[in-house]
Amino acid sequence: MRATPLSSSTLALGLILVTLVGYCYGSSLRVGFYNGKCGHKNVEEIIYKVVEKKIKSDPDTVSDLIRLSFHDCFVRMLTHEFIADNWSTSYPKGCDGSIFLKGPNTEQTAPINQKLGGFDDVDDIKAAVEKECPRLVSCADVLIMAARAAVFLAGGKWYDVETGRRDGLVSLKTEAQANIPPPTIPVPKAIRLFAQKGLNKYDFAVLLGGHTVGTAHCHSFKERLYNFRNTDKPDQTISPPLLKLLQSTCPLNNTTDSEAFLDQTPNSHFKIDNAYYKQILAHNGTLEIDQNFALHRLTRGLVKGLAYNSHLFLDHFGPAMVKMARIGVLTGNQGEIRKTCGSNMRAVSFSIFALVLVLMTSRSHCFGLLRIGFYNDKCGQNDIEQAIHEVVKQKFMADPDTVSDLVRMSFHDCFVRGCDASLFLDGKDTEKFAEPNLTLGGFDTIDDIKTAVEKVCPGVVSCADILVIATRSAISLAGGKWFPVETGRRDGRVSLKNEALANIPPPTIPIRQAIQIFADRGLTIGDFVVLLGGHTVGTAHCRSFKERLYNFQNTNQPDPTISAPLLQLLQSTCPLNSQEDNQAFLDQTPNSHFTIDNAYYNQIIRGNGTMEIDQNLASDPLTGGLVRVLAGSNQLFSDTFWAAMVKMARIGVLTGNQGEIRKTCRAMMSVSSSTLALGLLLMTIVGQCYGNIHVGYYKGKCGKYDVEKIVFEVVKAKFLKDSDTVSDLIRLQFHDCIVRGCDASVLLDGKNTEKTASPNLSLSGFDVVDAVKHAVEKVCPGVLSCADALIIAARSAIFFAGGKWYDVETGRRDGFVSLRSEALANLPSVNIPIQKAVHMFAQRGLSKEDFVVLLGGHTVGTAHCDKFQNRLYNFRNSGKPDGRMNSALLHELQKTCPRNSRINGETFLDHTPKSHFTIDNAYYKQILANKGILEIDANIANSPLTNGIVRKLAYTPGYFHEKFGPAMVKMARIGVLTGKHGEIRKSCPLALALLLMTLVGQCYGNIHVGFYKGKCGKNDVERIIFDVVKAKFIEDSDTVSDLIRLQFHDCVVRGCDASVLLDGKNTEKMANPNLSLSGFDVVDAAKDAVEKVCPGVVSCSDVLIIAARSAVFFVTCTMKLMLLVVQAGGKWYDVETGRRDSLVSLKSEALANVPPVTIPMDKAVHMFAQRGLSKEDFVVLLGGHTVGTAHCDKFKNRLYNFRNSGKPDSRMNPAFLQELRKTCPLNSRINNETFLDHTPNSHFVIDNAYYKQILANKGVLEVDANMANSPLTNGIVRRLAFTTGYFLDKFGPAMVKMGRIGVLTGKQGEIRKSCRSVNH
Repeated sequence: MRATPLSSSTLALGLILVTLVGYCYGSSLRVGFYNGKCGHKNVEEIIYKVVEKKIKSDPDTVSDLIRLSFHDCFVRMLTHEFIADNWSTSYPKGCDGSIFLKGPNTEQTAPINQKLGGFDDVDDIKAAVEKECPRLVSCADVLIMAARAAVFLAGGKWYDVETGRRDGLVSLKTEAQANIPPPTIPVPKAIRLFAQKGLNKYDFAVLLGGHTVGTAHCHSFKERLYNFRNTDKPDQTISPPLLKLLQSTCPLNNTTDSEAFLDQTPNSHFKIDNAYYKQILAHNGTLEIDQNFALHRLTRGLVKGLAYNSHLFLDHFGPAMVKMARIGVLTGNQGEIRKTCGSNMRAVSFSIFALVLVLMTSRSHCFGLLRIGFYNDKCGQNDIEQAIHEVVKQKFMADPDTVSDLVRMSFHDCFVRGCDASLFLDGKDTEKFAEPNLTLGGFDTIDDIKTAVEKVCPGVVSCADILVIATRSAISLAGGKWFPVETGRRDGRVSLKNEALANIPPPTIPIRQAIQIFADRGLTIGDFVVLLGGHTVGTAHCRSFKERLYNFQNTNQPDPTISAPLLQLLQSTCPLNSQEDNQAFLDQTPNSHFTIDNAYYNQIIRGNGTMEIDQNLASDPLTGGLVRVLAGSNQLFSDTFWAAMVKMARIGVLTGNQGEIRKTCRAMMSVSSSTLALGLLLMTIVGQCYGNIHVGYYKGKCGKYDVEKIVFEVVKAKFLKDSDTVSDLIRLQFHDCIVRGCDASVLLDGKNTEKTASPNLSLSGFDVVDAVKHAVEKVCPGVLSCADALIIAARSAIFFAGGKWYDVETGRRDGFVSLRSEALANLPSVNIPIQKAVHMFAQRGLSKEDFVVLLGGHTVGTAHCDKFQNRLYNFRNSGKPDGRMNSALLHELQKTCPRNSRINGETFLDHTPKSHFTIDNAYYKQILANKGILEIDANIANSPLTNGIVRKLAYTPGYFHEKFGPAMVKMARIGVLTGKHGEIRKSCPLALALLLMTLVGQCYGNIHVGFYKGKCGKNDVERIIFDVVKAKFIEDSDTVSDLIRLQFHDCVVRGCDASVLLDGKNTEKMANPNLSLSGFDVVDAAKDAVEKVCPGVVSCSDVLIIAARSAVFFVTCTMKLMLLVVQAGGKWYDVETGRRDSLVSLKSEALANVPPVTIPMDKAVHMFAQRGLSKEDFVVLLGGHTVGTAHCDKFKNRLYNFRNSGKPDSRMNPAFLQELRKTCPLNSRINNETFLDHTPNSHFVIDNAYYKQILANKGVLEVDANMANSPLTNGIVRRLAFTTGYFLDKFGPAMVKMGRIGVLTGKQGEIRKSCRSVNH
């Protein structure tokens, strides 16, 4: 089965996992690129002959060329420098020949490169090639082909090389020094560094085998001989004979920088063979990295395999060199073809950079180009930019904050996914509702502009361009320069809250870190300083700088860098104990608050920066100089500000056929079902998966019976008997919709369902819904969902209580899942702060006004004493009543709820006489008179965020009635299930079956055991994978923990979809919790083996699941005479297969979803519950810690400073504590490892010894100790520790259950050809 190729429009919705520039530009590399390009001349043969001559005269040519390749390819980072009042930026590099460029600050001049040889060899090769084929072959390719020839001539295997690279224009000493690993680098850090460049642990091991040739200078290892790690002693891991030899080569006080062979094998110094590995196993490693490599747990198994299999190294060295040669290449029209390798064809001045360097990250490299005047002639005689200007002008005259609103929106849009208007999309989990974006203004301005533009030119102008043009207009209206803007952007289809959280820098960010964030987006230090000048307009809320005023960096003192007058002003604006989130101007210059000028810079120089980043900008050596330059010239600021805005507006743009042109900026155009798998449809919670609800869904579905009329009559009868029916049903709808969505999950009976959560214990109205359902089932069985029954019933009740009739949308289906833990986590408390409540409603697609209107449901109903008694006697632990409460109401409520009474009485939420059961606006008048019962009531009346809306609802006739019905309808859209998803229950308290499929997995088909049987002819897919894993396990017993951990880190993020395997700069693999992951090479090998016999059939997600099962089965090995005997330790279990691979992998999602090692038990149990896993599943799966290791940085705080106490974790066994402290000394920078299970002879065995260890207070990680000690989990831990066979019986099924999370099946996703990249 072959995956369908992605269309160009689809690419915008899926993540095209490209590594920097290399995969993004032009044509790909390929074998034989130069064939036929040089007439009858064979370029590779020309190079081979020159290298052959060079090696005959100097055998060091081999090591020179190999080392040159490594040092060229490994420098590929973005660098941004402020030099002589100008700023310049280099582009991403890798194998681009930058190592050859000469100059005072090029890579060649970096200390780590100063001993490199081979430059003259490459010059001679280039000259020979130029003679026959001028201006055709790049220096980057010359080096790759020359290194291959050298490897072959030194005894290595011949391998095909891919060519077609072009040469880079930039070479910086700082980049080389930052990116080439030193010889003392720890093994885990080296592995991470290689992983960042797309190379796995095995590649690292094989490439280090290049040390089989060449020498090292004394300065790179002399410390090992005399003063290893400041001990005044030699490195104890060096064998005595080698130590003696090296000390004679490098005497202690001799300043001569002599050389020693890296491979000490006699007669093997110039041969490509595996002798190096045998030497380092015998403690004869010259460099520290050599010896560490042989001893470290992560690599020792690989070293042994390469040492004792003579063909293994030779077979793999060439392919590893090919793989390294793909790092960061330039192709197509990028870079240049140099005439000589030591100099550029083009000067790299700042002005040339602007023309040559396509310095934008994300997608802009890959898609079409922006241009000035894109819309000219596209809208007849209408001038689009002028039309936008006119709207902005009107808005600016009415509200000068329009300027800061639009400038800030531009930044917050462009810095997340690029300038694609993703910020504007509505939805619970969109960027708009991330914390940094909750205070943004200007959305109404964009909406008005879009409406105006659509009237005269429908479907042409993107929202992304509207923002850019509007911001330019606002800047010019506020005194800035008018400037031409580039247009032609299209709108994105993806908007993720977690991406905004991960990418928008906070106001406390250190300057160096901020510079890096800007650099990641192609912006220089200069751009950063100039763009921060946007703070010349706008305000900041107290919460973004209040800590500076009272408790800067936990000192209980103000920030000493704030000037005294500004401190006094800000403290008066933001009093210490005030909960009001007031605002202060960012530019304190009088009469300059709404003007684009350089006054801001003058203010921050004087200590008048409002936010921490403002003040740091002025004081940091990297930026202070430019701040002073800009402070002295308004003209310079004006000229550079618009240029920086233009540059920022190029970040990650979509053009051509990418993205779409939205009709409204708040919502995407409709997308096909096949596209849904790639793009984010901005519906909330589970609703993302399913179709639409609409008015009149049940018309004609029950013959002559009118479903809504039947519901109406039942509710009417109930209301006549009990007027509390109104508040009961309103509250039921709220408590249902706010948790999993409006899916009737609150109605389900069960021990741990939502109904049993404490906030729901006082709910009523279940009998009303049951009666409604029963009445409809009698005449029309199996048609009306309980979810719709509740929505229709609530509408009817509101009408009977005096509310306006409103149409309800129907067509929902009922959910299968109801969890008490989710209700506890999602239902807001009665004392929730207003800002937090507004945010919470925003996450569910409800506006601030929706929140205040829906709280108007308190116009009916009652509250129990326990919900407000603290306000009467001990408000916020003050020992006094809430001072805001009307004294007469306080006295009345104290009678209802005496201080020491055990009776949980009730009182009306609305105390207006004769209004207790009426839907009206009396409640708002009551709370404005300080007669709110609950703290939330008092808070919405008094908060500046909501007071204006409360007043409008209280004093505008008819306004509440007009708004309440639509708000109920809007709330009823949260997280709905439609189509074939969910079910139609027969009885509302009982689901037909509890189908615990979590996340996206609910959306797609089923996986099952034996999916691949018969799909690959006679080949048994699971057996093939089994054999690969077996071979890998024999080489390296860490394979078990590697694969178990890989499965967990894959499944817990987007689901079990192999997203963790995808390479790329911002993929899950690059998230901090995943940097220490291993096992990718095992999955690659298994995939390759399967593809050979059955191409395009088996997904990478299934390969990982099958491989992990196989590894669990292989867990104990003993070595005898280099023969490994495998015993089965874990139980074999059947795995379900049929998954498909996802197209998306996001670093931000891994950061948000992979649990930290310090996670509290209740939070961990809740997190697993959200993925359909029980508390026992959680405890059993954590038993995977019976194998594997943890690095010191994951638990070191427990040894010395647990939870900032200055003491160790007191729960830890004292002897165990001392043991771990030896492994992880307090001030050591070495990030060592220790086994997670310290049971002797059990480190690589799947058994229950881990549980016994943690019960004995020998848990390494905090989560291990928490699990053993928490009442939530201790009983399960004891059962697993002391019940024979229980863990082995449970572990396999728990892995199977985890393997069901969020699977893609059927036509969703794809079957990747390579697990590291999506199909193209």
